[in-house]
Amino acid sequence: MGRNSIEAPMALKVLGLMDLARLALALTDEPQILWHFAFENKHVLAHLSSYLYWSGDMPILSYAFVEEPRGAFLGYRSDGQAGEECIYSKAPDDPKYNFASIIDLKRPPKLFEDSLSGRFKSPMAPILIDIEDVSGIIRAMLPQAVKDGMSAPLWQFGRGNEFVIGSHFAFEHYYDFDSLPIFLYAKLKRRIDLPFVKYNASRNSGERVEFSKNTSDLKFFYAKIINIEDFPLFP
Repeated sequence: MGRNSIEAPMALKVLGLMDLARLALALTDEPQILWHFAFENKHVLAHLSSYLYWSGDMPILSYAFVEEPRGAFLGYRSDGQAGEECIYSKAPDDPKYNFASIIDLKRPPKLFEDSLSGRFKSPMAPILIDIEDVSGIIRAMLPQAVKDGMSAPLWQFGRGNEFVIGSHFAFEHYYDFDSLPIFLYAKLKRRIDLPFVKYNASRNSGERVEFSKNTSDLKFFYAKIINIEDFPLFP
């Protein structure tokens, strides 16, 4: 396969460094890589991931325009009482933080440039399911989080005068497809300004859903909200 025949990943423009750090490092213990490169005379940090999709996987390049990184690692924590925090560091040696390695590229590969320029394949849309409110999405996330050992992101983006918040689910081995991709979403009148949804349920008090600036209370299940400019999979 030639260099120019490789399809570019779908691009998701994240609204800032903290959202990108939350996406890569919140609610996971897995080591992460962030790619640093110049694009149109701006510094970019990008995180490459994928969704299990109709046939094969859907690669996603989530990126943010940032100031020039001041270290070889990006540290992030969300369990402080004052709220979440991210720092640049010369070494991943502070146990209070989760760290991602920052890889400096002399020039980004063509597939990254194509992605940020919008030259990526328009994917077949997932099955869209409108949910009454955020609690229904979180309830659906619980079994997947137990299976994967991590909480999937909740994407938040604008649509007209409203906001949409939603998450991706994949049911594997659907007829001739590798998976049936589903996007569960709810429509909001205004943006949720806090970075996490916290959830628990008990026999006596039922469900409790709140928005939080941190993940310090261990009695709750948390989902991270990632603010993006747009979500190409949503019409």
